[in-house]
Amino acid sequence: MEYRRKKDRDQIASMEGRMLDVYSHNNISLSTPYEMVASPNVVPSVGYNQGTNPGYNPGNPGYGGDLRILQAFYGVPGRQTDVAGRLQRMVNRGSLNARVDNNTFGTDPAPGAQKQLYVVYSYQGQQRSVTVNEGSELRLPSWDSGSGSSPGYGNGDLRIMQAFYGVPGRQVDVSGRLQSLATNNGISVRVNNDSMGSDPAPGTAKQLYVVYSYRGEQRTVTVSENNELRIP
Repeated sequence: MEYRRKKDRDQIASMEGRMLDVYSHNNISLSTPYEMVASPNVVPSVGYNQGTNPGYNPGNPGYGGDLRILQAFYGVPGRQTDVAGRLQRMVNRGSLNARVDNNTFGTDPAPGAQKQLYVVYSYQGQQRSVTVNEGSELRLPSWDSGSGSSPGYGNGDLRIMQAFYGVPGRQVDVSGRLQSLATNNGISVRVNNDSMGSDPAPGTAKQLYVVYSYRGEQRTVTVSENNELRIP
């Protein structure tokens, strides 16, 4: 939080990477808000229930109801802005429509780069996620609960939601590449520069971080360079 106050992007990216490692090591879902796992002396008020969260306001359409924004990041890997609070305030009567651009979010975390918005949200108690390109429209809820489909790459049992290879601040998006390597609704691949298609951090031990959905259940996995990624 101190680095965010100082707008130190390199340190923010480094700390985010360390938090992702903590989440993965402890099998914590990526969609779990930081405030729900932080020690009370770091974040005294946690949770979304009235009386425990000072931001909870049943009169505000952005809180409660069917739609809750759990996580939202706008930018590119290593240069992202947390926009969860901004999106939550835009929720109106259980839905959200917004154009994904710098004006909507009040910042440009990666000037000159094509950015994306990644959102994890809960709708009618069911957790979902969606990725929207800059210049496109975000519409939540983004798919009907009875449609049998969800956002992400691929079809069938396995869907790659997000995948980044590298180190904090120097990462490449390999979501599409991983989905192309999947066969028979599964994937087995050695994590290295050849299989990922580039070396985003020469001379540094890298990691592959994957958010995926398997048979409707969202999961995460982190694999160190030169080890095997196996899903499921």
